[in-house]
Amino acid sequence: MKSRFAIVVASVMVGLVAAVVATGYVGSVRAKALADSEPREVYVTTRAATSGTSLDEMITTGAVEKKQVPSQFVAADAVSQASQVSERVLLYDVGAGEQLTASKFKASGGSDVAGQVPKGMVAVSVPMDEVNGVGAALRPGDSIVVFATFSPGPGGVDMTRVLLPKVVVVASSASSSTQRSGSSGLAAKSQGQTKQTVTIAVSPRDAEKVVFAAEKGHLWAALRPLSKNLNTVTRGQTMRSIFR
Repeated sequence: MKSRFAIVVASVMVGLVAAVVATGYVGSVRAKALADSEPREVYVTTRAATSGTSLDEMITTGAVEKKQVPSQFVAADAVSQASQVSERVLLYDVGAGEQLTASKFKASGGSDVAGQVPKGMVAVSVPMDEVNGVGAALRPGDSIVVFATFSPGPGGVDMTRVLLPKVVVVASSASSSTQRSGSSGLAAKSQGQTKQTVTIAVSPRDAEKVVFAAEKGHLWAALRPLSKNLNTVTRGQTMRSIFR
């Protein structure tokens, strides 16, 4: 009888603990959902604006207005106060309905790139193309994940892994190059391929990683979503793990 009673008591205690844990988990999920949906006031363009325009000019002409945007869709460096980009102008043309971010502005009269590099960071450029550079469509202000492939990798095993989970593009330049090929009896065919140089803002330590990976391996970029929530913690992929 005593053993049965002990088992019943233990079962009840386990159930209570499970209920408390479940309640705490549900509460944390709800709190996170509420935080993500909590609106933030940021500047959003109402119509197109050209490069070289200041935020003050955009406010005066009605080209921008403050809007309430759910936190999960607010860009990391979204502008909510004019003072964030004082004495700065648009780095490039923007369209209607775009969130204004600090990375879309440059120091007035200064370098297009230098004004976009945060304090304590450096700008480093890497070559990309249409395949590994998100269709050669990366623009300043985009946030990307940088992957690196080494062959061989650590321990002599080929590996692809996240190198930098989140970096901001501060400049990009794309040019279309044409490669011609042909064979006997056939007219030469032309095949266009877009090349792009992507410049990212990183710490000096991460710049070393990027340069090393570009020199000794292969880099690949993936565009991050506007939502801040993205799990980039991985163990990497090898020939053994890729099909598991």
